Amino acid sequence: MAKTKISDVIVPEVFNPYVVQRTMELSALYNSGIISNNPELDRLASSGGTTINMPYWEDLNGDDEVLSDDGALTPAKITAGQDIAVLLMRGKAWSANDLAKALSGDDPMAAIGDLVAEYWARRMQATAIKLLDGAFAASNMTNKVLDISSLEDDKAKINGENFLDALQLMGDAKDKLTGVIMHSATETQLRKNNLIQTELDSNNKPISLFMEKRVIIDDSCPTSAGEYTTYLFGEGAIGLGNVWRFPYITGKYGGGAFVLVYLFFLFILGLPIVVAEFSVGRASQRSIATSFNKLEPKGTKWHCYRYFGMAGNYLLMMFYTTIGGWMLAYFFKMLKGEFTGLKPKEVEQVFATFTSDRNAMIFWMLLISIAGLCVCSLGLQKGVEGITKIMMSTLFVIMAVLAVKSLTLPNAMDGLRFYLVPDFGKMKEAGIGTVIFAAMGQAFFTLSIGIGALSIFGSYIGKERALTGEAISVGLLDTTVAIVSGLIIFPACFAFGINPGEGPGLVFVTLPNVFNEMAGGRVWGSLFFLFMTFAAFSTIIAVFQNIITFAREMWGWSLQKSLLINGALLILLGLPCVLGLTDWSGIQILGKNIMDFEDFLVSNNLLPLGSLIYLLFCVTKYGWGWDDFLKEANTGTGIKFPGGRPMKLYLTFVLPAVILFIFVQGYMSMFAGGM
Repeated sequence: MAKTKISDVIVPEVFNPYVVQRTMELSALYNSGIISNNPELDRLASSGGTTINMPYWEDLNGDDEVLSDDGALTPAKITAGQDIAVLLMRGKAWSANDLAKALSGDDPMAAIGDLVAEYWARRMQATAIKLLDGAFAASNMTNKVLDISSLEDDKAKINGENFLDALQLMGDAKDKLTGVIMHSATETQLRKNNLIQTELDSNNKPISLFMEKRVIIDDSCPTSAGEYTTYLFGEGAIGLGNVWRFPYITGKYGGGAFVLVYLFFLFILGLPIVVAEFSVGRASQRSIATSFNKLEPKGTKWHCYRYFGMAGNYLLMMFYTTIGGWMLAYFFKMLKGEFTGLKPKEVEQVFATFTSDRNAMIFWMLLISIAGLCVCSLGLQKGVEGITKIMMSTLFVIMAVLAVKSLTLPNAMDGLRFYLVPDFGKMKEAGIGTVIFAAMGQAFFTLSIGIGALSIFGSYIGKERALTGEAISVGLLDTTVAIVSGLIIFPACFAFGINPGEGPGLVFVTLPNVFNEMAGGRVWGSLFFLFMTFAAFSTIIAVFQNIITFAREMWGWSLQKSLLINGALLILLGLPCVLGLTDWSGIQILGKNIMDFEDFLVSNNLLPLGSLIYLLFCVTKYGWGWDDFLKEANTGTGIKFPGGRPMKLYLTFVLPAVILFIFVQGYMSMFAGGM
């Protein structure tokens, strides 16, 4: 007997638009006009990222003028603004057994489509109410809430009079309110008082009205001790974009397939530049402050790059100390059990509250910055090198323990399969060119090359070791940390049915929820954030050391003087990042907040251009030169850097072209994304 499979009856090109359209037909929010399907939101959301900038025109204002024959009118400007919106990415999977009954009908695809559409119509409404609950909890919304719960007797019950009072909170915009969402108990109370009217819609289906506003009943409206929350809406209050995509970059670009492409570019693009920067540092025995001065041909100006390189170090620390402070804060939060028993929404609220608390973020930023400066005060070998070795050894132990724990969770193999088994079909879907660019960019920037941070460590590598082997060790270390991190995250998320989000949402929202579901999650969560703190702190002290050494070599400062002045400067420069998330959150530069703009300057500008400078300095006759570079790189035992003509041509022409491509593409992506 032939069996009918879901793949036999569902045609994606037909099914997906049908579900979207049917969801709209079934949604009371959509039919009331509260939710509007806006194609512009589709375009903005498809640009990538977790937030979008929504432009709008400001209302026309100002007084009119008296017309006259001899006087021209004063032109007024039509100004635009931007709202920042967060993308909600949700998905749901069903097994064939869940849908088996629907397969037996005359039109199984339509039957399944209706089931899916009904589900998403319910979830859309529930999500909208949850968003409202969070939005109206904000302090700046208190003047938009009418609380009648404290009134006496019948005055504390909803009626036409206090409903009009609630409308008046919107002033002259009250006429734009068209719908109301309420609990069934509230609707019942109004119906008992004959305040609910029933009319027929365009399809001859009955709809309920209260004070001429469309009534939508949903028992997920917040309730507390007999108090019920009711929400008023205007048309188009919520925007819906029909965008279905994977919520994380690895999945978007093919899981294991993307990892393979990334590793390929890590070694063919990043490795040669690491060798170049190591060579400049060891040959000069200097930091970026004076290394070019010692090696450059007489009369050339390669040393001018030192100012741009140090700008990259300062800019990196302007936002990285804040992120490092977040990691440290969450280690203590997890250790104290602050997330124990919290629901997902409450975990999310913890992060939202923390990142809106200026004083708390400044405290943790100060703490990790001062700790980094204290390590650097001990010197490179006793302080930086010694502490880094201890941290990295501990880091790998913690990572190994967490990886083993994650891999032993139920259904963890699904996450492991997704992470490590290449799916080139997803790469093709995303676009081969897009995937290659993403992999190239990630390979370049993960090593933090081009700002002198590796040069100073190169100055401490002995002449007995060839530098290619040292560069490979750095690449393998970085790659190992990245891969093992995936072994921790993906199996755990798949085990508990939680999709790992991008950026801060993954680390500070999704993973605490994962740990809450695990036995001993408080311990595992504490270990994870300790590992993240170590990883961030190792970068902080490495860059701090470069900055401190720069001042000592450039101006002859003592260690103490360099520590005090640069420490104060680094802490001061870290404040705009914190303020950009709080007091200055409205400031946008090229469509980015302060933290994202600082990251953009480093990642898309100083790192690729700095890498290009180091590369050309080492391989061209106008700089240090190919022969001198090759001699330094291959001094000592170990793996030698290839010295043939093909390699020289590759480093002189091909690799610089790739770097420039990454640089230009970064700007093209930014502007294409809609500033």
